[in-house]
Amino acid sequence: MSTILVDRIHIDAGCELTTGPSYPSEHAGPVFFAANAVKSLQSWPSDRLRSLGSLPYPMGYNHHNDRYEIKLWSEILKSVAQAVTRCKVITLVGGGAVSAELDSLETLFHHIAGKMVESMQFSSEAVPGTVWPSTNAYQAEPVSDEERVVIALGPVPPICRLGNFHRCTTLFIDDHFTEAMVDISGSAFVAPVSAGGWKLSHIAFRRLLDIETEMAAGENYRRLYDEVGCFRRPLCYIMADLLRKIREERSRT
Repeated sequence: MSTILVDRIHIDAGCELTTGPSYPSEHAGPVFFAANAVKSLQSWPSDRLRSLGSLPYPMGYNHHNDRYEIKLWSEILKSVAQAVTRCKVITLVGGGAVSAELDSLETLFHHIAGKMVESMQFSSEAVPGTVWPSTNAYQAEPVSDEERVVIALGPVPPICRLGNFHRCTTLFIDDHFTEAMVDISGSAFVAPVSAGGWKLSHIAFRRLLDIETEMAAGENYRRLYDEVGCFRRPLCYIMADLLRKIREERSRT
C-alpha cells in the first residue's frame, strides 16, 4: 500500500478532507515585485508569501515606490559593506538551524569589520531569543537604529519587533520571501541562497570561507555565477564577497 503525504490536511468528525487555503499561482520574480508594493504584501500570511517559491534574484528595497527591485550582486553587497563601515553594531539573526554559521560569522565580522557584533538566536519566526555581544565591553550609550546593520540568516521574526531596529540596514539571506522582508522601515536587501547552499559544519564553514574570500577577488570566479543565468548563490560565497567588500571599504576610510 502506498502512502500519500498531504500538507495541511485535516480530517473532521465527518471524515471529510479539507485543505488549507489555496492561493493564486504567483512567482517571486521581477514581474511580481514590480506589480506589488511592499505595503500591500504586509497583509499576506507567511504561508502565502512562502508559496511564491524560491527567490531567483538579489533585490533591494526602493523607498520611493515601496517595491523590491532586482539588483546586481555587486550593488547590494557594496551597499551593505558601506553601511557596515558606518555602523556601530552588527546584529546577526537566525534560528537554531544556522547556529554554527552565526557563531562563525560573529567572530569573522568582529575581526574584519572591527565592530561590536551581536548574535540573536530564536526557536521560531515569532519568538526572538537572546542577544550575546561578541565583546565584553558594554556600550556607554544605546545605539540608535540608524547605526545598526542586521544580517538575517533564513526565516526570522520581523526585524522591527526585535528592538531598536526600526531604521537600520538589513540584509536578508534566504531562499524564500518571508514576512520579515515586508515588515521593514529602513534600507533592506535580499540575497537569495542556492539550493543546498546552507548546510556547512562550523569548521568547514570557516575554512571554505577563507578559500572563497581569496577566490572571490578574481573576476573569472564571479563570472561563474554572473554569466550562466544562475543568480542564487551559496551562503559561503555571499559572505565571502561581502567580507571582501568590507575590507575594500575600510581601506578607503
